[in-house]
Amino acid sequence: MYNVIFRCKSLDRGIRITLISFFLLCSTKGHGADTQIWNRDTIEKKINEDWRIRLQTAFRWRDTTHLYHKFIQLFVDYYYSSSLSISPSYRQNIERAINGPWKSTPELMLDISKHFSYHSFHFSNRSRLQYEIDSNKLFYRNQLHLSYPFRWESFELAPFLTEEFFLLYFYKFDENRLGGGIKLIFSSKVEFLFYYLNLKEKNSSWSTSNVANLEVSFWF
Repeated sequence: MYNVIFRCKSLDRGIRITLISFFLLCSTKGHGADTQIWNRDTIEKKINEDWRIRLQTAFRWRDTTHLYHKFIQLFVDYYYSSSLSISPSYRQNIERAINGPWKSTPELMLDISKHFSYHSFHFSNRSRLQYEIDSNKLFYRNQLHLSYPFRWESFELAPFLTEEFFLLYFYKFDENRLGGGIKLIFSSKVEFLFYYLNLKEKNSSWSTSNVANLEVSFWF
């Protein structure tokens, strides 16, 4: 699979940023490879030291031309402490198969995120409850992230490992995402993320996808 992700964020201003993208072709072995472009825009408003509101939109294209998925999501972020946050959200997904009709599906989510540092290592853990309203499915997702940030000349680099598992109704193992890569921080407003992801999904049987990603983020 080829996978190219482009992300755009704007903070504390009601500005929608349009991203003019360039391509990085990331090849992996195997058949049935495709290329995807994802664009994500976020507007965030800080209410006070403890509360923030985020509005996020996303668009996903398959084979660079077919728009197959989009969503809008509203978050309310509560920062219990400098290392713990709680974020309920509502997402409206709109997606379609190739040349098929658009279908809208709502979801409710609750994220609890914890992070801390030990010497030069940074650890984070996100627990997510995800409820698909139409299908009446409840997922528990847990994501672990370990990074080692350091400076090299004028850049900040952060190699990382990440793992996320999905449990359907808290007991049925449904999906696993294992990956690693490196983040390149050029400034407080621009960063690049390169990573590989091994994706295992359970339908009637287990399937495996190998995903290579480039992610570009801008802050304004």
